[in-house]
Amino acid sequence: MAQLDPTKYAVAWIAPLEIEARAALHMLDERHQGRFQVSRGDDYVYHAGAMGGHNIIIATLPAGQKYGTDSAAALAGQLKKFFPNLWFGLLVGVAAGLPDLSRDPVRDIRLGDILVGLPEGESAGLLAYDLGKETDDGFQPLRRGHALTTTEPIVRSAIGSIKIEAPNDTEKFLPYYEKIRDKEHAAGTFSDPGQELDVLYSLDDDGSEIPTVRDHRPASRRIRAWYGPIGSGDKLWKNLRKRNEIRDKYGLIGLEMEAAGTMDQIPVGVIRGPYAAAMAAAYARALLEEIPARPPTQSEVIQAQLRIEGTVRQSIPFGRDRDFVERGDILETIEHSCGLRGSRTALVGLGGVGKSQLAIEYAYRTQERFSDTWVFWVHASNSARFEQGFRDIATFVRLPGRQDPKANIFQLVQDWLLDKGNGSWVIILDNVDDASFLKTPGPDAEAVATTMKSTPSRQLRSYIPHCQHGSVLVTSRSKGAALELVEHVNIIAIEPMDEKDALQLFNKKLGSSDDEACTVELAAALEYMPLAIVQAAAYLVQRRPRYSIQKYLDEFRNSDKRKAKLLSLQGGELRRDVEAKNSILVTWQISFDYIRETRPSAADLLSLMSFCDRQGIPETLLRNPIDQASGECTKNHSHAEFHLDAGQDHNDSGDNAGSIHSGNDSDSDSDSDLSEQQSNYSDNDRFENDVLILRNFSFIVASADEATFEMHRLVQLATLEWLRTQDVYEHWRHQFLVRLSAELPGGEYENWGKCQALFPHALSVSTQRPAANESVKEWATILYRAAWFALRKGKGREAEELSIQAMKARKRIFGKEHEDVILSTAMVASAYSLRGRWSEAEKLEVQVMEARKAKLGPDHSHTLTSMANLASTYRKQGRWEEAEKLEVQVMETSKAKLGPDHPDTLACMDNLALTYGKQGRWEEAEKLQVQVMETCKIKLGPEHLDTLTSIGNLVLTFLDRGRWEEAERLQVQVMETRKAKLGPDHPDTLASMANLAHTWESMGKRSAATGLMLECVRLRELKLGLNHPDTQSSIFSLDKWTSGN
Repeated sequence: MAQLDPTKYAVAWIAPLEIEARAALHMLDERHQGRFQVSRGDDYVYHAGAMGGHNIIIATLPAGQKYGTDSAAALAGQLKKFFPNLWFGLLVGVAAGLPDLSRDPVRDIRLGDILVGLPEGESAGLLAYDLGKETDDGFQPLRRGHALTTTEPIVRSAIGSIKIEAPNDTEKFLPYYEKIRDKEHAAGTFSDPGQELDVLYSLDDDGSEIPTVRDHRPASRRIRAWYGPIGSGDKLWKNLRKRNEIRDKYGLIGLEMEAAGTMDQIPVGVIRGPYAAAMAAAYARALLEEIPARPPTQSEVIQAQLRIEGTVRQSIPFGRDRDFVERGDILETIEHSCGLRGSRTALVGLGGVGKSQLAIEYAYRTQERFSDTWVFWVHASNSARFEQGFRDIATFVRLPGRQDPKANIFQLVQDWLLDKGNGSWVIILDNVDDASFLKTPGPDAEAVATTMKSTPSRQLRSYIPHCQHGSVLVTSRSKGAALELVEHVNIIAIEPMDEKDALQLFNKKLGSSDDEACTVELAAALEYMPLAIVQAAAYLVQRRPRYSIQKYLDEFRNSDKRKAKLLSLQGGELRRDVEAKNSILVTWQISFDYIRETRPSAADLLSLMSFCDRQGIPETLLRNPIDQASGECTKNHSHAEFHLDAGQDHNDSGDNAGSIHSGNDSDSDSDSDLSEQQSNYSDNDRFENDVLILRNFSFIVASADEATFEMHRLVQLATLEWLRTQDVYEHWRHQFLVRLSAELPGGEYENWGKCQALFPHALSVSTQRPAANESVKEWATILYRAAWFALRKGKGREAEELSIQAMKARKRIFGKEHEDVILSTAMVASAYSLRGRWSEAEKLEVQVMEARKAKLGPDHSHTLTSMANLASTYRKQGRWEEAEKLEVQVMETSKAKLGPDHPDTLACMDNLALTYGKQGRWEEAEKLQVQVMETCKIKLGPEHLDTLTSIGNLVLTFLDRGRWEEAERLQVQVMETRKAKLGPDHPDTLASMANLAHTWESMGKRSAATGLMLECVRLRELKLGLNHPDTQSSIFSLDKWTSGN
């Protein structure tokens, strides 16, 4: 028997059922004698013939095989492989019609009618109705017609040629039916069984199915063709309600069971008949008459030869990763975006976040699912590699003319890609981190310029075609570069893995984990970055069994220097471009170099930001011009020394004595001229453009408040290490210290908002003391002001640590007698006092007082402040006569120098009144306290912190005198206001809380008193520590009340 040539057949007629295949065979003009050569793995036998000038393949399912989308997909897949020049296919056979008599016009589909799949409105031509998921809006198909391979335009055009004749379109296909009507098949003939057997069922009000009476059609209008979307799935719903729901939702005219399987493989036209295989075959026969036959093109011959040789249609330069981790629905998102016709998609994210690995997996899945789709991989890091990628494509597809040295390889490849006959394709442009070369002229630029001087030269990116049968996937670290090729909406941001996926990747790369807890910690320390995880896993595997995860984690945490060394080691990732680095730090530093070369100001901004705490980096700190920052420790802000008398509800200190200011000298000129305004606009544009560059590379993230930024911890580490290699680390650290010193104000209440924003950045620099004296001066100033803020917020431990560091640094630079050293010493004393270490505080306060007397004189405001602080410590130690003596001296001097109603004088009076109260001199105490309170209300306002302090001190006197109701009313007022202004755990708030609890206990409200004191103990233990005198005092009171003593 003759052997048939599969390259000569361009049309596939798919008839899944035996009766459908029999009708197709009857439609042939000529049946070709012979067989196709088959081999192991070929599961189907095909019938060949001619019809309407076309060489036709009739394909059907093997006898006994279950039919449905999977079976149809398998058949279509082998058809594609076996017949390399397939042009289009026709899926012809029976289907279930979906009449709808409620529509206007009525859709009265009858047995024997024709259903032709065509898009209608927003519905697709084919709906895979069982591929979907349940949502809040009900069942949603994952794929609609646009996501499946669409019917060839020539087939749709032929359908339109028949449809336009309606209602006389039956004249086109009924003659073919008449020729085979009486032909026999296994169950009889193809003749019409009669309209009596055509019964339509509808739903009544209670959901029951009832028959609907329809008039018979006249013989001349017995058959009709219907056009619209057809549903396809593995089951035909027998539930009438369900069928009606999907019919109405998607406008379906019928349901069938094979098309969804074939449409992912072959662009078929779907022609169905409700229980009328012969009528559907007649329509398909008429359709082929509308389409002129064509011989295969030269390109099709080449592609056919490649298919026969078994050439796989992909040029992926990397093996598939057996350790690939799904990462949620990222791949599904990529597949959906790239599955849209003519799509361009970009994966954008940090280097090492896994963009190329996702692209590799997508490429392999595409090749698996659509074996006739070409997948090309182009390294696009520069023009040379981009050109080589195009040459590789030309070689891979055996493109004629590719070896001609004068040929424009870009034009040759573009022409081939644009030719739909060559099939669908995907191009992956990997590592497009710098897209500037894509905007340079291509190789034909000189010729164009010579012959057509008015025609602009073609850019390289213009050779990447836009067409409906091709898609482009880009990977890039830079959003800006990606936007040169794709729309913003088509960018998929690739973030680090979540914990679950990171642990899965770790375990796959390690093979097994001997310590799951350490693996969790290490994955978090590596910020779930895939390349860092692979890198660490490779390091661990190479050193087993003498090296554990715990040891790696310990080394990683040991220091930034050791951390940087571990992250700089190469190894572990085989599926990266040969020019890419397998160290995550080196990978990022290459991007840093690129930014420095192309946008130096953005590199400067990144350098500055790297010294900040990685979160909450304020824009104001970054915008502050360096030349406005002070290099002197004391220029922009005055300084403070004070105690917080938390145990007695009084802030009785010299910081209320006039030595604290938060002014910030400014030399700005209010008469700015136009050029200065333009300069400001230019500076703002430059800053925003710098930020955009860093955001595009994912090195920083703008917070939701739009006023702060964040950095990845490892990006920060990489930047600092990069600065060290460039030998500019100390330079940029100094610039940062200068800016932070200039921005960070004193710790007074009115500055708390700004202090709170900058405090984490002060803490971040406190751990690393610079070497140069000028930097140390700025560093010490930052720590001093941070301690000031911590003290005011009641953070005793932080205040002590920061103030001691500042004091020691200033002593080394300035010597013991310098005013900045004295200020720092006073700050340390205040921190000791806050923490209840009164003997240590006293020792330092005496030093400060004597030094101030010697340098400034006994009546200087700073001297008076130090005397007031020492008196406060005496009072806390129970040394009331010594305290009184100093306080009277301070008060009288302050009255003489500042006036009786000056805030500093009032503070002195309030302190003295407290001492009177301790001595039992309550009338004198009350008189002073009322005077202070009323004056503070007038001069400072009723809710000023100093006013609240004076009220709180008056309350203590009321308690001592047994005036419970008055004390309770004022205490509630003070406590609630302090909660709002200072916070619920501030030492002053806790003092108010403790005093109110004592008042309630004295009034017999023991239950309320006990509950409030219990909360006070809890908060004081957290805030001040268990051993703090105030905490111990509260515990003692609570124990006394609960024991009944």
